[in-house]
Amino acid sequence: MGQSKKSFNHHVFSLKQWRKARLFDAAGKGVLCLRFDAIKTVAEAETRAKQIRTEAVSRAKEMLVQAEAAGKAELLSARTEAREAVRREIAAAEKQGESQAMTQEEAAAKELAALEKTAQANMDKAVAIILERIVNG
Repeated sequence: MGQSKKSFNHHVFSLKQWRKARLFDAAGKGVLCLRFDAIKTVAEAETRAKQIRTEAVSRAKEMLVQAEAAGKAELLSARTEAREAVRREIAAAEKQGESQAMTQEEAAAKELAALEKTAQANMDKAVAIILERIVNG
């Protein structure tokens, strides 16, 4: 085989060549160490992301519970307010009904007095007619 097709396994690299190939950094640390640090950093970031997600889910659940409690309180308040409004409307209707009943009662009393007066006048005429028939016979 020709020399241009050297195998990687058979070629010996110097530290300078390894640095050039970016397998070592300038301090002589292997890139694999840097990769491990990067992996460690990624793992820490993933752990932190899971923690943040867990906290966010927890906060969301808490917010949901608070929103449900606030909704129930608002519903209770609305029901109480509606009941009070109904009570006020019923009281107003009863007052108006009592007022109309009193007005109708007064009108009926006046009409009764007029009828009694008319009946009394007719009674006097009827007694006079009956007495005249008895006497004249």
